[in-house]
Amino acid sequence: MSTTTPDLYSLSPQQKCAWAYRSSAHLPHVQITCDVEGRLDRARLREALRRVVQRHEILRSRLVPVPSLKYPVQEVAQESSWEWRVEEGSKGIDQVADGGTARENTDEREQGMIATLVPLAVDRHVLIVSAPGTFADHATLRQVIREVAEEYETPRNESEAEPPLQYVEYASWREEIAGENDELTQQGRAYWRQQTGSHKAEARLAGQRPARAGEPLEFVLFRLSSEIARNMVALQPVGAQSIESVLLACWSLFLYRLTDASTLTVGVVMDGRPYDEFRNGMGPYAQVAPVNMQLSTDTDFRRAIERACENLEQTVLWQNYYIPPEPVETHAETMGAFGYSFVGNTSAIKSGEVRFKIQAQRASTYPFELRLDCFHNGAEIDCALAYHSGALSRAHVERLASQFGAFCEFIASHPAEPAAQINTLTAEDRRRLLVEWNNTSDPFEANRCVHELFDEQCERTPNAIAVACRQDTLTYKQLRARAALFAQQLRHLGVSPDVPVCLFIEPSVEMIVGLLSILKAGGAYVPLETAYPVKERIQHVLSETQTPVIVTQRKFREYVADGPAQIVYVDDPVQMHAGAVPGETQPTPQNLAYIIYTSGSTGRPKGVMVQHCSVVNLWRALHREIYSHKTGPLKVTVNAPMSFDASVKQLVTLLGGHALHLIPEAVRTAPHAFVEYLREQKIDVLDCTPSHLGVLLEAGLESDQEHVPAIVL
Repeated sequence: MSTTTPDLYSLSPQQKCAWAYRSSAHLPHVQITCDVEGRLDRARLREALRRVVQRHEILRSRLVPVPSLKYPVQEVAQESSWEWRVEEGSKGIDQVADGGTARENTDEREQGMIATLVPLAVDRHVLIVSAPGTFADHATLRQVIREVAEEYETPRNESEAEPPLQYVEYASWREEIAGENDELTQQGRAYWRQQTGSHKAEARLAGQRPARAGEPLEFVLFRLSSEIARNMVALQPVGAQSIESVLLACWSLFLYRLTDASTLTVGVVMDGRPYDEFRNGMGPYAQVAPVNMQLSTDTDFRRAIERACENLEQTVLWQNYYIPPEPVETHAETMGAFGYSFVGNTSAIKSGEVRFKIQAQRASTYPFELRLDCFHNGAEIDCALAYHSGALSRAHVERLASQFGAFCEFIASHPAEPAAQINTLTAEDRRRLLVEWNNTSDPFEANRCVHELFDEQCERTPNAIAVACRQDTLTYKQLRARAALFAQQLRHLGVSPDVPVCLFIEPSVEMIVGLLSILKAGGAYVPLETAYPVKERIQHVLSETQTPVIVTQRKFREYVADGPAQIVYVDDPVQMHAGAVPGETQPTPQNLAYIIYTSGSTGRPKGVMVQHCSVVNLWRALHREIYSHKTGPLKVTVNAPMSFDASVKQLVTLLGGHALHLIPEAVRTAPHAFVEYLREQKIDVLDCTPSHLGVLLEAGLESDQEHVPAIVL
C-alpha cells in the first residue's frame, strides 16, 4: 500500500507577516462581496468554485506548525477544506459578511476559503468570499470571481488548458531576488534604505493610543459622492490609470492637517504583481511599502498629487526589492500608524444569463492603527476606515470619516488652496464649535457667598472630615466653629467687606481656619508665599493693599513686624471677643473673596481681585462637569501654593462636602514621597500641573498597584 507524501514549502515574506499579525482573537483575512444578477444555478456555481479552488494550490493549502521553527510550513493538500454556505434567513449583508470573517484561531491548519451565497430575490444574489490572509489578497479574490464566472459559463478542460502559475513559484522567485546582488538589486535596496531610514513613525492623531497585540480591526464605512469622484478624476495626472495617487495625496494632506507632521509616512498596500506573468496569480502577493510624503502649510492639492504620483511610481518600480522588516505585532512599529489601499473599478463579468459585479472589499491583513481603504466603483468612491479598537474609539473614527468626506469635497473643488487653508470641518463640527461649545451660559443662584455655601454644606455633613494635614483633622462642624470665633476677632480689628487681609500661614488646618474666618468677617484674603518668602515682594503687597490685619504664624514675624498692620498669630491666639460688632455689614456675592498677586515676571506684581460670585461660579462648573458624577465625599489634594489661583479650584471642593488634604511642602516637592502619600491616604482627586504630573508618573504614580487617584485634574 503506497502513501503520498504531501508537498511542504516555507512561507513567503507576505505569509510570515500575516502569520505574525494573528492572535487568539484575530486571524487576518480578506473578503470580497459580489452582486450576482440573473437566474442562478446554485449547484453550478458551487461546482465552478470547487474547480477554481482545486486548480490553484494556494487555495487548498494549510499551515503546519513545526516545533523547531519560528514559522509554520505550507502544506498543499490534495483536496481543499473550503466551505460553502447559503444564508436563507433574514440576516443583513453586513451581518453575513461579519460572520464570514469570524474565524476562531484554534487550528489554523484547517482554515480555508469560505463562500457564502445570500439569496435576495429569484434573480439576484450576493456572493461573499473570504479567505485567510496567509493564502490570499484582494487581487486573489477578484481573480477567483473572474475564473468562477468563466467556469460557470463554460467549464475548462484542465487536461488541455495551460496550467496556472502556482504561488510557490512566485515565492521561489522572490527568494531568488532576495539573494541576488547585481547592480539593479543594489539600487533597489538603496532606495528602500533611504525610504525606511528617513520616515517619521511617531505621527499620531490627538487621542490616538498605541495599538496592543490581539485587538481586532473594526471598520467604519462611508462613501464619497459622484461629484467628488468626478472632480478627482479630473485631477489625476496625465497617463495615470486610476485616481490612486489623487486619493493618497488627499489622505496624506488630511493626516498632515491633523498631526502637523511635515514628513508623513503612509504604508501603501502594493498589488505585488508588476509583471504580466504574475497578473492573474493567486496568493498573498500584495505587501505594504512605506511612502514618505513631504508636506507643509504651503503645499496645495495639485503639488501633493504630483508628489504622491512620483512616490507611487518609484514604489512600483522598486517593490520587488523591498524586504519587509521582521514581522511585528502592528505595522505602526515599523512604518507609522497610518495605512492606505486603493482598488480601481472592476467591470461586470457576463457569464451566460448571469452577471457578476464586485461591490465591496475588506481586509484585516494590514493592521495599521488607522487605514483608509478606497474602492472606485466607477461612479462613486466607497471608503472604509479600518482601525484598532484599542487605539481609537468608534465615535472618533466616525467623526474622522465625516471630516475626511468634507475635506475631500473642499479640496477636490479648490485644488490650489494651500494645506493651511483647507477646510477639515463638517457642518456639524462647525455648529458644535460655534454654537454648542460656545454656549457658556449657565444660570445659577448668584445670591450666596462662599462661606454661606460652606455653612449650608456643614448643616448636611457636620461630622464629615473637612480638612486634614499630617495628623491634624477637623470636621465640618469643628471648622465652622473655629472660623466663626476667629471671624469675630477679625471684625473687632476692623475687617469688613472688601477689606484685604493678608494670610501668611504654611499649609495646615490653621490655614483653612484663617482663610474661612477672613471670608466670614467679610474680608478678602490675600495669600503670601510661605515656602519661599521674599521680603521685598511681601512689603510690596502689604504696601499696595494697605491691609489693616495680617493673619500669620510667629515663625514669619520678621517679614511683617515692621508695618502698621495689626498681627494675629494663629499659633498664639489672643483672647477672642464674643458677640457681634455693632453695625457690622454682611458681605454680598459682589464683594471680594480674595486678591492674588501675579508672579511679577513681566514687572511689578499686580493684584487680581476676584468676587465671591466668581468663585461660586467656578464651583458650580466643577460640580457639574466633575464632582456631580461621583458619589460620597472625596479626598482632594491641596498641593498648589495659596498664592497661586490653582489652589482655589482645590479649596472650593469644601462646598461639596469633600475632604481637603493639605500636602506639606516637604512631601509636595519629593515625587516618591508624594506618590506614597497618595497611596497611604487613598486620595481620590489629584489636582496638579501637567509638569508636576509628569514627575509623579516617573515616580511610579500610574504603576502603583494598590491605589491610583480616580480623578486627575
